[in-house]
Amino acid sequence: GFSVLTPKKNTNSKHLFYMVRSEWFISEVISKSEGVSYPSIQSDKLNNIDVISLPISEQQEIVEYLDEKTNIIDTTITNIVRGEW
Repeated sequence: GFSVLTPKKNTNSKHLFYMVRSEWFISEVISKSEGVSYPSIQSDKLNNIDVISLPISEQQEIVEYLDEKTNIIDTTITNIVRGEW
């Protein structure tokens, strides 16, 4: 299954993207999931996970920082795979 997450007003969508991929958020989802062989979480439980609300300017700063760092990592991986490292 899947659930569509739509950012609320004053939420940077890329910040939300990074947040839901964080170890903390994933742990929250796992702790609220049900089932063993095919665990799942109900949409209402997913939507009730509290996330930190930051000013939009801080969200943008975090996104820019993470974009920069992940770009460095991606470039390094590409160079290693190509044998350019």
